[in-house]
Amino acid sequence: MFYLESGPDAARIRAVPGPTVMRAMDRLRLTGARRLGFRTRVVDGIHVLELQGRGERPPVVLVHGLASCGLDYVPLMTQLAKRHRRVIAPDLPGHGFSPAPNAGMTPQAIRERLTPALRSVLDEPAIVFGNSLGGLVAIRAALEERDRVLALVLASPGGAPMSEAELTTLLDNFRLHSHELALGFVDRFQGRSQARHVFAWGARIRMKRQNIRNFVEQISREHLLTAEELALVDVPTLVFWGTDDRVLPATGLEFFREHLKTASFVEPPGYGHAPYLDHLGRFVTLVDGFVERRVLAA
Repeated sequence: MFYLESGPDAARIRAVPGPTVMRAMDRLRLTGARRLGFRTRVVDGIHVLELQGRGERPPVVLVHGLASCGLDYVPLMTQLAKRHRRVIAPDLPGHGFSPAPNAGMTPQAIRERLTPALRSVLDEPAIVFGNSLGGLVAIRAALEERDRVLALVLASPGGAPMSEAELTTLLDNFRLHSHELALGFVDRFQGRSQARHVFAWGARIRMKRQNIRNFVEQISREHLLTAEELALVDVPTLVFWGTDDRVLPATGLEFFREHLKTASFVEPPGYGHAPYLDHLGRFVTLVDGFVERRVLAA
């Protein structure tokens, strides 16, 4: 199934893969991951992708952002597995292969569904990585599950307080009603201009999913972090914020810098909102250095 769309230039017609095709592609990716040695299972209603590592470092849990899924982390998981005992990537509720919560797609419901799954999956403290929305989820996990979170790695974490106007603008950026809007989103998202149209097609289809649309419409300022709760985070933290990231307001970085006292900050050029997509090897090297200095040496 394909959608045909004409942009401002009526001569340009683009074939955009529909949700049925996208779902089939996700299933093919899942089959490929299993053939590479990845294990999949459902824990407390959460679909979990896991790779057994070859290293001795603590487990890593990867929490994805809005409209993403665990499969998007397969290349990063493969690299991390070289040094860590286990690498785990759950699909947030209503994302990937995890069903939406019965209570609806709200930030609170998502956290309540994910937390029991993490308790079941982890048998020792882990380093929790969170990107964008996943960063907010990871921070809340560190506050609620202190015995299971050893350290945090946050890539452009979401959740910083913002004005009503800033929040409206941010949420509007996720309403991709045309291919041109999707291209604009990709340009704000990526640190490198690669496969813009492909990423735009995928982003638009994912953002059009009913679960994702419902979630975006439910977000309000009351779901964001406060300075008081951020100050309670007491584990070693790395905040990675690429200079080419134009998805979140710059005030977000200022908020984390002021109130996240256990964090060290890295702001490298050439990286966008999801650094593992821009420069995988270099990003893993930075994470390795943080784990060596702040976690293993502690």
